[in-house]
Amino acid sequence: MKNQRNIKLSLVRASIFVYVLLGTPFLVQAAPLDPEKVVVVANLKAPVTLSVSELSRIFKMRQKVWRNGQPISVFVLSGSNEFHRVFVKENLNMSTTQLRHAWSRLIFSGTGSMPEEVDGTDKMLKRLYETPGAIGYLPLVMMNDSNLQQVTVTH
Repeated sequence: MKNQRNIKLSLVRASIFVYVLLGTPFLVQAAPLDPEKVVVVANLKAPVTLSVSELSRIFKMRQKVWRNGQPISVFVLSGSNEFHRVFVKENLNMSTTQLRHAWSRLIFSGTGSMPEEVDGTDKMLKRLYETPGAIGYLPLVMMNDSNLQQVTVTH
């Protein structure tokens, strides 16, 4: 009787151990990033509205100047960054691989170049702030600088 009780207690302890060991990663999964939290940002004096196709041309490095003739400097986060993935999917309607292939075609054909890749949102904010005519994207919570304009994207 005492042996059976010890066996049951050991099984309960082992079950709890396995639950904690294997179950915890599933309980701590991060919520998916809300697309509304990633906004397109430009260093321009006037507010700007872009269509999805204009935004796509800019980030595919096919449109090189703003409507006023000012050169566009495009900044992106690294391909592994979650904000980059969400921005590309939700705003350009493509995968990060498709976007990288578009850049590669321009480079190999000699007709274009890649955008400047920055490491992290803090560096993105710094580069956007320092570069007139720059465009990139940031988490909405970082949009507190009056020198940067949130770009309105029309669908």
